[in-house]
Parts: sequence; C-alpha cells; structure tokens
Amino acid sequence: MTLYAPNHDPSETDITLAEGQALDLGDLTLTPYPIIGSIRGRVVDSLTGSPLSAYVELQRCQTQEPLFCWTNQSILAGADGTFTFASTADWPLLGGFYRVWAYTDQYEGGGSAVISVDDGEHRDVGDVLLRSFPVRINLGQGCGAIPSTGGTCRFTARVTNGMPGRFSGEVWTLVQATKPGFRFSSPLSRRRRRGV
Repeated sequence: MTLYAPNHDPSETDITLAEGQALDLGDLTLTPYPIIGSIRGRVVDSLTGSPLSAYVELQRCQTQEPLFCWTNQSILAGADGTFTFASTADWPLLGGFYRVWAYTDQYEGGGSAVISVDDGEHRDVGDVLLRSFPVRINLGQGCGAIPSTGGTCRFTARVTNGMPGRFSGEVWTLVQATKPGFRFSSPLSRRRRRGV
C-alpha cells in the first residue's frame, strides 16, 4: 500500500491479508516536505546603488552549482527595488537550493549566488546588482496626437550615462510620415552632447 499527500513524502507499507480478514491500520502518518519561510532582497544599479523596479525570478537549482536551475516563481520588484518570495498554502516553497535572477529594460540581467534554504527559514540575499548598458535612452514626453492637417511635434528624451566615466556623443531624431502610396523619412534635428 502506498500513501500520497500534497507536499509530503510518500509512504509504502506491505500488508498481507488472509481471505475474509478485516484489518484496522490505525493512524497512518506521512512526513511533510521541508517548507521554507521566504526569500527576499533588493535590485539595484551596480554603479549608483539606485533601486530598480525589475522583473525578478526565484529559481530552484538542482545543486549548489547553478548549472541546472529553473524558474519557480516570478514577480515585479517594488519601486524601492525590494522583492519577497514567500511560501503559501497554494504555492509552498520546498527546502533546497535557490537563486534569484533579475532583469529590466536597458540593463544586463544579473543574479545572486545559489543559497541553501531549510525548513521554516527566512533568507535575505541582499542587493542583486544589475549592470547598466553603457548608454540608456528613455523617452520623456511623447508627441501625442497630431492632426491630419499636420502640426508641430515636441518630445523629450533622456540620455543617461551608464559608465563610471564621462562620455561625448551626438543625439539626433528621425521623423517618419506615412500615407497611402507615400512614405517619407528624414533627419529632424541633430545636436552634439558632451560630457554627460
């Protein structure tokens, strides 16, 4: 006879019955799997230490080496970069090896070391550092709706230096207008930026 229950070790028991025999097995017990408490941390820019609202994956690993890891849960870190993965009745986190992996727009993905988490344990992986692309460009204010008769489009973009030193470069924009049978594309503006 084999007993199964969610989040418990199966139990096997050999039973021999004679013909017509009734048998009372009494109380049968199963050993629960070790369920961890939580894993938390914070995602930050590796250069400035600023918090990042990144996508964060909790990965379960087969061993201490991060060779065979798979995603167990994923969440979006808060505006302050913090995240918490906790066991719930519907989604328990079993004891074992875990690592945290994070990624966000215009940054390289990065993660924590593999950690071992035991039954009922709460672990803080500390800061998960993400390295910025050398230059980040974010649209500030978009054009909005432009009438079919044409009009002026004013927009802004922010250029951020993701490197420890200063850099010089050029910024330009392209305008594209499209209507049936016609397509036009030309440089709109060009401005030199130094020492960003």
